[in-house]
Amino acid sequence: IPIMLLNTAMGAMVADIRMGQVTGTLEAVLTLPVSLPKLLTATALSSFAFAGARILLFITIGTLIFGFDLSQLHPLKALTLLAVTALAFSGIGLTLAAATLAFKQNSSFQKLITIGFLLLGGVFFPIELLPLPIQAFSHYLPITCATSGLRLALQEGCTWNDLRFMLCALGVFSTFVLPASIVFFIWALNKARRTGSLGQF
Repeated sequence: IPIMLLNTAMGAMVADIRMGQVTGTLEAVLTLPVSLPKLLTATALSSFAFAGARILLFITIGTLIFGFDLSQLHPLKALTLLAVTALAFSGIGLTLAAATLAFKQNSSFQKLITIGFLLLGGVFFPIELLPLPIQAFSHYLPITCATSGLRLALQEGCTWNDLRFMLCALGVFSTFVLPASIVFFIWALNKARRTGSLGQF
């Protein structure tokens, strides 16, 4: 589920901008009487809503067909964790969208981030198998916090205190990265407008 949210956050706005560049509609969309924050928020919400529907579908299939046990799930804790995760990943996605505007290239950045998160975030194997210096870094990655927190939310007896580190780490990441990504996106947008490259790809 965290990987699906990560791919959604990284791919949604980038795909929309890329499509707008290819079809020549990006400039028209950005001139609509809608503020940039509302436009970005609407794009992110629609993408995460679609991802949420896919997650529910997978959970339903897993429960009905494969007997996935949700009896120990803590819904409020899991939803809170996923919401903070979505905010953290949105900052990464917006940064990639800005890079697409500024440099007309995003696939290399996206692949690098995805591979790094998969290898260092405890998705395929426990981070305890990594060298100690890398472990210290991996513990603070948003994908690690999201994955570990979701696993805890599926365990009986999970408390808010158990999730405190994950929620705080994701919150701090969002607090710094999301505003910085917005500033970067505005800079990239203004740069593209000044150079007349908004519709180029």
